[in-house]
Amino acid sequence: MAPGTAASVSAAYGTMVYLVSVAGGWLADRIYEDRLHAEEGEALPDLQAG
Repeated sequence: MAPGTAASVSAAYGTMVYLVSVAGGWLADRIYEDRLHAEEGEALPDLQAG
């Protein structure tokens, strides 16, 4: 593989990893936020007691 092509592939991969993680975080905040906060609220007394 030519060095320029390899650099382009590496840059595209790095960009996609970043963008997918940002999109996943946004999606998790929008969809799972209420459920996760409820689970955190249930776990908090257990952590304080232990």
